[in-house]
Amino acid sequence: MAETEGASQAQQDEQLKNADQDQQGGEDQKPKGARTYTDEEVDAIVESKLARWKKQREKEVAEAAKLAEMNATQRLEYERDQANKKLAEYERRDAVRQMTDESRRQLREAGVDVPDDVVSMLVGEDAEATKAAVDGFAAAFRDAVEAEVKRRLAGGTPRSGVDASGMTAEQILAIKDPMERQRAIKENMKKFR
Repeated sequence: MAETEGASQAQQDEQLKNADQDQQGGEDQKPKGARTYTDEEVDAIVESKLARWKKQREKEVAEAAKLAEMNATQRLEYERDQANKKLAEYERRDAVRQMTDESRRQLREAGVDVPDDVVSMLVGEDAEATKAAVDGFAAAFRDAVEAEVKRRLAGGTPRSGVDASGMTAEQILAIKDPMERQRAIKENMKKFR
């Protein structure tokens, strides 16, 4: 236990030394657009980091005390359990990554290209749940796109005798300015054939 405390103290000293060096180096060079903090904000940040550090430190001390009380067999069993927990977490992360990749592939095959954060929301606990979520999303996406396309393409039919400018042949002939009337006739020649 004395070795762990000595190592922890050495780590703390090294961290403090690095923090002092960072502060000294940071004073000489201020990046453009750097944010300035008020004393209250700095205090809050320091308190937050200190609380996290204390919590981590307490956890490490409790772990060391727990290991010190165990005999060799118990220690080996405990370490094996910890290794198994880490392995299970790595396997879970790998499975999630594989399901995310498969989901992305399925969405691309369905013609749906979405950002990674949307794909990650579709990943479930197992492959079946993920596939159901991907299929449902792809169908809903296609339906929404199709509905929007139809909505945009749907428009009223043009009224007969009125073009995009909205003038009839009679209205064009009623224009008093002869130059303007000639220009309107030229633009709407098919109305006079």
